Amino acid sequence: MDYSWNELRLILPLIVIFAVGFLILGVGLILPSKREGRGGNSHFILPFLGLVGVVGSWVSLFYVWNTPKLFRKLEKGSRLEKSLEKKELNQALEKELKRVGIVLSQRAKIYYESNRWHIVDGAKRWDLELSSEGLSIYHYGEKGILSGSLVVDNFGLLFCFLITIALFLAILMSQEYASRMGYHHGEYYALLFFASGSLMAMALSYHLLTLFVAMETLSLSVYALAGMSPRQVRSQESALKYFILGSFASAFLLYGICLLYGATGSLDLRDPAYRAVMDTAHPYFALFLSGICLITFALAFKVGAVPFHWWVPDVYEGAPTPITGFMSTAVKVGGFALMARVVYGMFRWQVLQDFWMPVVWILAVITMLVGSVLALWQRNIKRLLAYSSVVHGGYLLIAIYVVGSAGQGVDLSPSALHTALGSIPFYLAAYTFITMGAFAVVISLARNGEDREDFEYYTGLAHRKPKRALALTIFLLALAGIPPTAGFVGKFYVFKAAIEGGFYVLALLGILASVVSLYYYLRVVVIMYMHPAEESFDQDFDPWGVKCAIAISLAAVVVLGVLPAGWLAVSQYSAFAFVR
Repeated sequence: MDYSWNELRLILPLIVIFAVGFLILGVGLILPSKREGRGGNSHFILPFLGLVGVVGSWVSLFYVWNTPKLFRKLEKGSRLEKSLEKKELNQALEKELKRVGIVLSQRAKIYYESNRWHIVDGAKRWDLELSSEGLSIYHYGEKGILSGSLVVDNFGLLFCFLITIALFLAILMSQEYASRMGYHHGEYYALLFFASGSLMAMALSYHLLTLFVAMETLSLSVYALAGMSPRQVRSQESALKYFILGSFASAFLLYGICLLYGATGSLDLRDPAYRAVMDTAHPYFALFLSGICLITFALAFKVGAVPFHWWVPDVYEGAPTPITGFMSTAVKVGGFALMARVVYGMFRWQVLQDFWMPVVWILAVITMLVGSVLALWQRNIKRLLAYSSVVHGGYLLIAIYVVGSAGQGVDLSPSALHTALGSIPFYLAAYTFITMGAFAVVISLARNGEDREDFEYYTGLAHRKPKRALALTIFLLALAGIPPTAGFVGKFYVFKAAIEGGFYVLALLGILASVVSLYYYLRVVVIMYMHPAEESFDQDFDPWGVKCAIAISLAAVVVLGVLPAGWLAVSQYSAFAFVR
């Protein structure tokens, strides 16, 4: 099947990510292997190619974000063209716009600039351009491509950007550290890019077949990355555990897709057939509900929601630390992007809210509370951050629940819906920088090819490594939601959405979980500052990539906490575009 450049350029970020992955794989095969110790050209070339590839994906994301789609082309002499030539705003112009399918609200703005008419209505935007051939109308918004298998919109592109941020920080954290640990080779960086590309496809997917292929490509990549460290038996053990449990999740997903296809005859979640089957009197309703159940369980596994979280602490502890950070952030970003699409697209119908939204409510509550209780008993920093990841998944499920409640028969204000949808990318951005920064500090304290993970290694850290202790303290306080960090702002908007939606019990339980989290986060701070140093904390390497990752994360956590308006506006803009 042939596709034009106008269509393929919309998935240019995915093309760049996968192309760079294959390029790094090829370069890694050509360069001499240098798997341990310092030196070797690959020690610099592979991370450099990775960082350049991520920057290229950012450029392509910005390009696609600002690329309009030809909405309609009118022949010269059309009534709308004559109305535009008057260059005045009147009812006749709006009437002609409505005639061609553009219905404006009272808040719409129409202005003339740079030889074009510009129409801005909330998150919807059109450009009208006059030429010798006639009038061309361009639309900035959702664009279905590749026969509808992918949907490119600003909501999905924003999540793609967050995924590439996690990828960028993971590459920085791997610089020199991966060489010390024995897995600095082309396959390692290539798998990171393949996993990121799969997550981006998930974030842009409404099609169940695309979803399955993307999720399986992601799973295979992360399975291999989790067992990448050749020196540690627990790394291979974690990969095996993840593979076995992940296989069950894949089976749930595939079986759920089959049930949905059997009930509707379509793999596109936006197909009217899905609406038709959402009726308790429909003969295939039970089949449809079973499919929804299985897909929800598969997505809950990917985001580490209770009771599908048992793989999280073991896999996070055993996987290489940069991969642990990548899994806890990028995979969560892709999972919640897809979950937001599924929940808003399907659960807003009353029949599904009656049957299935209570399940989402229970998932959110038990994920927050069980994760918080289990985190209290941890004595390993990576396991603590693993359970922290579970708890933060519960906070995000609050926003997902509010989004899913915006349906027929539910009195949910538009403000609550937009706040909930906008809080998801904001929260994930804050969580990405906080968590990657915390894992970067853990990497910076490694010695003799081993990470210092037990709390006893952090005793008195502030007396020997005050900068590292301060950075880790800021990240832990941000995870606890202490102002003025990004973590506080993220939690504030999630709880605000729940309160605006009238879900006071859910917001109260979320606040309770945050209060409990203060204990296990501050316990690490007390160990670092209130106890005498028992370790020398001597380092046998000091990688610049790790220091850059810590500095970037710190700056982002502080800026998003003190000046959240910019990123929040982008998040809200994407939310408006999503629910237009």
